[in-house]
Amino acid sequence: ENARHLDKGGAKALIALKKSLAVGKNVAMIADIPHGTPRDAGLGIVLLARLSGRPLVPVAITTSRRKVLEKSWDKTTINLPFGRSSIVIGPPIFVAAGADDAEMERKRQEVTVALNAATDEAYRLVDAPR
Repeated sequence: ENARHLDKGGAKALIALKKSLAVGKNVAMIADIPHGTPRDAGLGIVLLARLSGRPLVPVAITTSRRKVLEKSWDKTTINLPFGRSSIVIGPPIFVAAGADDAEMERKRQEVTVALNAATDEAYRLVDAPR
């Protein structure tokens, strides 16, 4: 699934992101792959970390006022103004330059767990009774 996605423009995006990182910029991307399993990180983001030497930093942002697009494949959420907001940043995840396929899969799973933990905490913070 991830290899097919890279064939559809993902490789060009990965190269552009790597170039941005190489000149000292930070980049952000959604970890799950289009029409894959929602909230399940793809290998592309892990590959970028391996190639660039830069860590992955899991981040979740949400608001107490939001609209969930129930018919979208991943239940996309649109944050709305005039509510409480929360940004949760998890610990950085490093991927070694020599990571083999098994290590890449472990890191992909680690990213998934870290993003889900950050997301759950972000929702907990904004949805907690005041």
